[in-house]
Amino acid sequence: MKSEGSILVVDDDPGSLELLAKILGNKDYQVYLADSGELALAAVTANPPDLILLDIDMKDMNGFEVCRRLKACENTQHIPIIFISAHAEMKQKIEGFKLGAVDYITKPFQIDELLIRVSTQMALSLANVSIKQQASELNLINKQLQLEIEKRKQIEKELQQNLNNAERSRKAILSTLEDQKRAEKTLRMSEELLNP
Repeated sequence: MKSEGSILVVDDDPGSLELLAKILGNKDYQVYLADSGELALAAVTANPPDLILLDIDMKDMNGFEVCRRLKACENTQHIPIIFISAHAEMKQKIEGFKLGAVDYITKPFQIDELLIRVSTQMALSLANVSIKQQASELNLINKQLQLEIEKRKQIEKELQQNLNNAERSRKAILSTLEDQKRAEKTLRMSEELLNP
């Protein structure tokens, strides 16, 4: 069975973790669970997921702080984060988006809404990865083409030098032949003068 991508679910409520794991697992996502902010940071460092579902209210470290740390790290800042929270206030949502979250789902959530939002963000995440890989491949091809162009320019320069040398040699040979013809003509004239 092909996985639809990996998702790290972070929540300190075991019931929420179990429910989200079941819902997402049934849709062929590879689901990892973390019940604290510290564990989430360690899990992302060890095995970066394609998407993170992150609760805001946790005891040891809240979701905002986890998001802040992930977005501050070059290796993890690209991972999309969806906040899941019982807070429905606009202030909380705005704070989440300011920190770099791509979406915000309010608990209790509707399963269909959750799956659509996850599916959308997963597709965008995987598309971004694909675009970055293609850009990297194109960059490599471009470098190879630049090297090939430089190599061909060098060959062209050497060919031009060889042509220039050949032209100088041809002119020198023609000049020598002209000198030889003049010398032969002078020699004949001298012979004619000596042998009337």
